[in-house]
Amino acid sequence: MHRSGTSLSGNLLQQSGLFIGEDLLSHGFDNKKGHFEDLEILKIHETDLKEKGLDTRGIKGDIKGNLDFEKSTENKINSFLKKRSNQTFWGWKEPRTTLYLQAWKEKLPNVKCIAIFRHYDEVENSLIRRYKHKLKKGVGMSKIIRLKHLLFYPLLLILKKREAYRAWSVYNNNILDFKKRYPDDVVIFELDFFLENYNLITENLNSRFNINLKTIDVNSVFEKSLLKKSKTKKLKIRFFSRKNLKKILEVLKQESLWM
Repeated sequence: MHRSGTSLSGNLLQQSGLFIGEDLLSHGFDNKKGHFEDLEILKIHETDLKEKGLDTRGIKGDIKGNLDFEKSTENKINSFLKKRSNQTFWGWKEPRTTLYLQAWKEKLPNVKCIAIFRHYDEVENSLIRRYKHKLKKGVGMSKIIRLKHLLFYPLLLILKKREAYRAWSVYNNNILDFKKRYPDDVVIFELDFFLENYNLITENLNSRFNINLKTIDVNSVFEKSLLKKSKTKKLKIRFFSRKNLKKILEVLKQESLWM
């Protein structure tokens, strides 16, 4: 899911020797060290979502998992895979991939997946902070759109919170469904555990997937100050079923790899 530490994880894996592309999405106010997303993969997902009439971020609207690629997207995918045919050890980081896991598995039967999850309130908090920043600075908004958002801010904030939790449930449910289908090809990690035990994890992945990730100095890559945590609140209005969120989180923890 977006805002779950996937950029940081992608950075670490790249430092460990995983080729994730050369033309990567640059940094922004929400990811100061970079997004570590291959622009070609990003465009494939965004274009396909647009063809389906869905939000290109894959967050709002009637999103759901296990999406198939449109016929118009197939040529772009084949072109991308052809460019990677000379790579023996490669991958990519892009949250929208989670919506297309089965479709990518059919394209790449031997693919292995590392899924990172974060507490639903942490993800919601991060998405809302980003929305507030964009609204305050007018990032990516025309003057008219920004004015509309300011006028209807209380209502839009409620909708934004609800769509954040709904997206979190869709993405993470799809990870769990994919794990059921391919238990040997998917590993799930809670973000904090992944960061705190990164080099032990790479050793495990090397053995599990027969790959060759290098150990690295995690502290030289990871700045704790950039990973903001929300304060625990006794009362938090979510506009979404907390029971459903807690159930998904519990299963994620049960299915995650602990060493």
